Amino acid sequence: MTFRKITIKYLRTFKLFRNNLLDFLLTVTLVIMFFCILQPLGLILKLVGYDPLRKRISRKIKKSYRENIKKNNIDFNKKF
Repeated sequence: MTFRKITIKYLRTFKLFRNNLLDFLLTVTLVIMFFCILQPLGLILKLVGYDPLRKRISRKIKKSYRENIKKNNIDFNKKF
């Protein structure tokens, strides 16, 4: 084998090792970020009672966040 074939072979194995190592480090980093930042933040916001999507139904108003379809009168004869 020539020197060039040997070097290409080692370069390919090095690239494969490097890519696998970077994939592993990226996965570990994302898992750490999720459990150290996002999970505690979500638990704190839930304990405080913050509801950014306003999905909770208010007990005082007795009103739902969903639209009432029965009240929508649609006129199919008038298009615009």
